[in-house]
Amino acid sequence: MVREKHRWILIEIIGDSISKDELIKAINQKIYELYGTVYGAKVRYRLVDFDEKENIGIIRINLDAIDLFRATLPFIKEVSGKKVLINDVLVSGTINALRKKMSKKSSWSRIWKEKNLSNESGEE
Repeated sequence: MVREKHRWILIEIIGDSISKDELIKAINQKIYELYGTVYGAKVRYRLVDFDEKENIGIIRINLDAIDLFRATLPFIKEVSGKKVLINDVLVSGTINALRKKMSKKSSWSRIWKEKNLSNESGEE
């Protein structure tokens, strides 16, 4: 039997803060809503790490379904009544390479926070 290949995706949640369970439920619901049970079953992913403070997470996904998974994320606009956008920031073949790239990459939420902090300090 051939071992399945995986990719690692760094996602960020823009908007209201959500929990890990809410995120998983929203992703599953949208996958089955868009693709049904046949193609939805092909998307095998696992939320490996999720930081609720920073609203970023790392997802491991099977290589065959990475396009379906990435196409699903923009359609998730609301999770448990909270308005959110889910952005896939980086994709990598290994988790170590993803973590290295993370330190170099600026996310939208970081840019937004830095902009708001500079505006607040400039108003005083």
